[in-house]
Amino acid sequence: MRTLQIQHDQTNLLGAFHDVLHGAGEVDLWRTFEDPAPESLAPYDAVVLMGGVAMPDEDDRYPWIPQELRLLREGLERELPMLGVCFGGQILARAAGGGVGPSTTEQGWFDIGLLPDGEADPLLGPLGKGYRGFEWHHYNFEMPPDAVLLARNAAGNQAFRIGSAAWGLQFHMEVDRKTVEWWMDVGEWNLDEHDVDKAAMRADTEALVEDNAEIGLMETNWAENRAKIPMDFIRGTIGRIFDNAFSSSERDRYRTRVERTATGSEVYISHRGVVEVYDSIQRVSTVWQARPTDPELEAEFLTRLMVRLGAKDDIARATVANASAPPPKARSTAATGSTMEIDQAFDRAWRQVGLALDR
Repeated sequence: MRTLQIQHDQTNLLGAFHDVLHGAGEVDLWRTFEDPAPESLAPYDAVVLMGGVAMPDEDDRYPWIPQELRLLREGLERELPMLGVCFGGQILARAAGGGVGPSTTEQGWFDIGLLPDGEADPLLGPLGKGYRGFEWHHYNFEMPPDAVLLARNAAGNQAFRIGSAAWGLQFHMEVDRKTVEWWMDVGEWNLDEHDVDKAAMRADTEALVEDNAEIGLMETNWAENRAKIPMDFIRGTIGRIFDNAFSSSERDRYRTRVERTATGSEVYISHRGVVEVYDSIQRVSTVWQARPTDPELEAEFLTRLMVRLGAKDDIARATVANASAPPPKARSTAATGSTMEIDQAFDRAWRQVGLALDR
């Protein structure tokens, strides 16, 4: 498989798409701001169009825009698989006959408003209803003729599909934490100009890598357990200036599951941990290895959540500390061990099995 990556500036890179595309085959790069345009898309099996600081109707300012429109129309005519992200989605919409123009500014994490056609879509459907995508745009696209609208929120259209192989997205599906931090650094002036709460943006980015309201599931990113870093003279001195120069060999992650009940909701918190170990006797390189779940960390996480939701700290800690573990209520009922019987009603058994799988 041979893919053309269209890069519109120095900051909008492949992000999370990189390993997938490069693992699937050859990736050619067209940097519109300094490379000549390809003559044709004939050599390619797919095209990925990334974001950019340009606006998709600034033809006089960016002479490569008409060249890109020509190529995209060729791809649409050939029904070539194409994915446009943010600016890439806007210029794809324009190539297909849709309009583009100024819109409500979105900067940060927003519900993309997945529609029924989006829920059934092979690309966006797996994201789930309630998916929050990262946004950074001041323009938007109008729907091209014959395109299918897949997502729309209060700010405007968020995703469309043309035929069976071309998608345009307003949100950034490709971003990871490092990308967002980089953009916040180079684009700080733009965030300030629009009075964006940078602390909230950073907290959302660092905390949630999975947040699915449809199934009541939230999961944090892997967090470094910095309490495990030895505090010696060197770290105590240098760490005052360059604290990130020191790294812990442990990472923690928490999954929170919210289950509906007849009287309200129940919250289940599970911890997963990994530790960095050498992968050979030579001690040249390391790998991350799972370590046992820590009930004390789960209890601390639950306590802090209770306090955040309004409970007094001492009452929350006493409640968690006094919670007694239930007696075992599951047993194998088959000689092969392939069948299990649980002495609980279905709804309770469902929640306990979910918690066990999370761990």
